[in-house]
Amino acid sequence: MNTTEIHAINAKLRALKSTFFDGDALNRLLSARSAEEVAIHIFPEIVISEVAVNVVTEFEIKLYNNSIQTFKKILKFSNSMRPLLLILIRRFEIANLKKIVKAVIFPRFKGEVRFLDISPYASFDPREAIRCNNLNELSDFLSSTHYKNIILPNMAEMKNPAFVIENNLDKMYYSDLFDLCDNLPAHHSRVLEKFLKEETRFINLLWILRLKRYYDIDVKELKNWVIHHKKCPFNASPYLSLFELKYEDEIISNIPSDLLRIIEKVYLESHGMLPDYDKITLAEIEITINKVLKKIYSRYFYQKYLSVTPILSFFGLKLIEITNLNSIVEGFRFNLNREDIRKMII
Repeated sequence: MNTTEIHAINAKLRALKSTFFDGDALNRLLSARSAEEVAIHIFPEIVISEVAVNVVTEFEIKLYNNSIQTFKKILKFSNSMRPLLLILIRRFEIANLKKIVKAVIFPRFKGEVRFLDISPYASFDPREAIRCNNLNELSDFLSSTHYKNIILPNMAEMKNPAFVIENNLDKMYYSDLFDLCDNLPAHHSRVLEKFLKEETRFINLLWILRLKRYYDIDVKELKNWVIHHKKCPFNASPYLSLFELKYEDEIISNIPSDLLRIIEKVYLESHGMLPDYDKITLAEIEITINKVLKKIYSRYFYQKYLSVTPILSFFGLKLIEITNLNSIVEGFRFNLNREDIRKMII
């Protein structure tokens, strides 16, 4: 893996990072008068008719497609980084596949679906996939792709099959990244593995809190719902008590102590005080966990310059930027006040 090539890619990513909407730039967007004004400020080429129909959908698609173009350009530039970049681009294909699964299960959504453009790196044509009439047909359609084992037999008969498939896709993405460690030079492998272990601790916590809030799972099967790998075994024991609790303050205060200390530190940095567990909500804790992830990405982006992790960190930071911009547009669209929108920003 060429050091000069890594230098060149990371320098380009740093230049692109300087253009992100963050801090003061996000605050300036909050002074807008409408979702349309925010969208046109960022993408002047959005025509008024598109904005009027569905500003959120059109805006979100443009944000993601712009990000995809960045990774396509780097992919053309770098052969040695190709395996990693293809996994990252596959993350966008997974987003397309999640839309397809939803549309196949609930056909009324088929006319609303807009796909991200990952050509020429797509492993299937999403416009063909969405024509499938049921999950068995979709499984057959995907049988020659990387996703051939995602949809299991009789999955349509399961409770909430869309969620199960989405969970399998997200776990597959992280499994691919951990597997990549075996194919990298020793230094890059060590740094990437360390990065992934640090990131997935908090990704798993986010997933566990959502499983607790929204899904009736058998807690004995918790390991099946989270990221785990031979390089990063998952110990369910510290989380089991969360599923026995009813109230949000109890759930939050029983988050494993090593993770809770980090969350409290980031909350203190953001709010100037420690969280009041009698008042704070799980939604606020989720935002704080995402802020923890943002700090992890920023640290690896700037401190691990001679490794592959700045690429992954840039990817994570870019997704957070997209989330923040979407939160602002959606907040204006649903007439939230500016302070409530500001609280949603990571």
